[in-house]
Amino acid sequence: AWKTFDGVKTRIEAIRSDDHGLHWSAVKAIAETESQSQHPALISDGKRIYLSWSSLDNGYCLVAIE
Repeated sequence: AWKTFDGVKTRIEAIRSDDHGLHWSAVKAIAETESQSQHPALISDGKRIYLSWSSLDNGYCLVAIE
């Protein structure tokens, strides 16, 4: 997961590999904001992966990444 900025909006985008990096999914936008935001972090509960992120307009978000 990474943070991008197009001059107006900041987006958190991610890609995923289920085969140890041999193949990757298409880029998927996970979250976006037009306000200030923190850098994203990926966390796991051992079953799922989540994006942990916060922005001034949305507050704290914990988003399951499918």
